[in-house]
This record gives sequence, C-alpha cells and structure tokens, in this order.
Amino acid sequence: MMRMLLEIVMVLAIVGGLIFVMKVLAREKQPDKDTGDDEGGSTSED
Repeated sequence: MMRMLLEIVMVLAIVGGLIFVMKVLAREKQPDKDTGDDEGGSTSED
C-alpha cells in the first residue's frame, strides 16, 4: 500500500517538474513579449 502511494507521489512530482520546466522554457523564449503578464495574460492561457 505504501509503495503504491510512493509511486503516485513520484509520478506527480515528475509531471509537476516537467510542467514547471516547460513553463519556464516558454517564458524564457519570449522575454520581451510578456512583461507583467500576471494581471491580464489572456495570451498565455492555454
């Protein structure tokens, strides 16, 4: 039982890390376009 929970947690951590890296890379590609994108960034919403 504990092993299954550990596997689920590890998978979630890996997926979360991948999503985080993808977001960072996508933000690094266009540093000039989105500045202050937190308020009304309708373009970054997928």
